Amino acid sequence: MPRDARSWIRLAVLAAALGLGAWLRLRGLSELPLHGDEHHTLLAADAGYGSILTTFDAVGSHVPLPLLQRLALDVFGPGIVPFRLVAIVPGLLVLLLAYPLLRAFVSPDAAALASAALALDPMVVYYARFARGYALALFLALSLGWAVRRVLDRAGRSPPMWGALIGAGALLPWVHLSALGFVLALALGALVLALRESGALAWKVIGAFAAAGALALLLYVPVFGQVVRYFREMKPEPPPLDWLGVPTLLAGGRTAAWVWLALLPAGAALCWSAGRASVVLTVAALAGPLGLLLVSRPRGLDYAWARYILSALPFLAALAAAGLTGLARRATREGESIALVLGAGLLAAQHWTGPLGPRARQGGSFSNTYLAMHALPAFDEPSPETPEFFRSLASDAAAQRIVELPPLFTRAVLLYRNYALTHGKQVFVGWTSELPRGIQRGPYLRPLELEPGQADYLVLHRDQTTEVPEYFRFVFEDVWPRMGVPADETFMLRQETIYPQNLVGTDVTDGIAAQLRAKYGAATYKDERVLVWKLAH
Repeated sequence: MPRDARSWIRLAVLAAALGLGAWLRLRGLSELPLHGDEHHTLLAADAGYGSILTTFDAVGSHVPLPLLQRLALDVFGPGIVPFRLVAIVPGLLVLLLAYPLLRAFVSPDAAALASAALALDPMVVYYARFARGYALALFLALSLGWAVRRVLDRAGRSPPMWGALIGAGALLPWVHLSALGFVLALALGALVLALRESGALAWKVIGAFAAAGALALLLYVPVFGQVVRYFREMKPEPPPLDWLGVPTLLAGGRTAAWVWLALLPAGAALCWSAGRASVVLTVAALAGPLGLLLVSRPRGLDYAWARYILSALPFLAALAAAGLTGLARRATREGESIALVLGAGLLAAQHWTGPLGPRARQGGSFSNTYLAMHALPAFDEPSPETPEFFRSLASDAAAQRIVELPPLFTRAVLLYRNYALTHGKQVFVGWTSELPRGIQRGPYLRPLELEPGQADYLVLHRDQTTEVPEYFRFVFEDVWPRMGVPADETFMLRQETIYPQNLVGTDVTDGIAAQLRAKYGAATYKDERVLVWKLAH
């Protein structure tokens, strides 16, 4: 096939991936309540700048995350979208810049396929919508890898490129210390490659990474004592149970993980002669975070290990794509074009059948849980204890929106997701105290301040301390044993922890119910689980 025709195929693949990738990252963001770790910096983002710059909290938020969230809220005003900009902006930058930056590592065709893979990868998409620092770390890791690859190439060396290396190398471990292994391993790989050319280049590489390290250390000076204490108190936890779990999350599915694992060594072998630097740096990008994980063994099983290896994903995707294009090129004259079409088809099929595809059960307003990275059908089974109100609500075409309270902050929110799969309505979360700036103008409402037309029903859950554990017992004792997939055992295990201390019982909800009755009158529906008020329009 003529080169021009292949260029058009490559352009079509990139355009389709960029369009779908942008839609996956931006859809419904203003309507999705926070989930899990997103809550950690909700109050910190309202603190003063001095307090933020001198605080390293016990949940690993680091300094840049609340700092950037506070800045976004000051510049763009209150709201859940400004609060999430710390993830949205770098997530979009990775989407837009993956192709030109990965071109420094592999051929245009392989870079296009790798960019499309990143555009549709469920884990990359998830963290581009999730108000934590992982999308920013991914963007900085991609930038650092690109800068290192360029300075190792005579044609790419320039003062701005050395500056990009130093800047990204300093900021990356500041954004998240888990990236330290990535930076150190990349520095070692770059040094080995530089020595093959000259001692002078090796000293420049050492100087650049030393400068990055010094800047990173300076950034940590205000919280250095807290960081030391954090690591002293950190208790290592067991590693993932299934060795394929982490690749499954990173690649976006179990079949995709096997394909990537097969293509990576092929890509390394085929690129070795002409692109040795790309192979060495990719191996370093994986080995560094993996080595740090083996030492630190953080909490979170496969999910934690996968997100701490996320910095290596662009380079792994590029090398796997190079394996596909290289094998196709050796098989036939039209190999490059065939590889583009085949790769795009495989990615489309993976997306169609994956957790973000049109066939997946998203959970409506509660679609931003870990199930967006890997589907666990046991949580889709309707609970037999679902209040009858939710079943009747499903057939009420006039009702569009409900308010549920109290909030659920952790994986316990899978209970509300299960109800949402039954009724299919948009859900606002009732917040009884003053709304922090990060959740104003979003899917949070104060139940005593509802305006006519804001919602159709108000639902108060009477005793989360009973309702949530009962639902999880149903999932783990009734559903999972009969539908369990052994390979998903490690993912299910992570969902078991629901933190009972965050659940609200009748000692709190009885007082809320009294206030709601004073405001809206007697409940229009009640059972042992919920009280419901039909709201006037």
